[in-house]
Amino acid sequence: MWAIPLVIIGLILVGLLILHVRKSSEQRTKKFKDLA
Repeated sequence: MWAIPLVIIGLILVGLLILHVRKSSEQRTKKFKDLA
């Protein structure tokens, strides 16, 4: 019974990680554009 909530929590954590990586990569590309 405890496996389902664990899977949901894992999916949420993965989603948050992906969002964070996307934001940081967008900021990096903006910095590179400013330099260029």
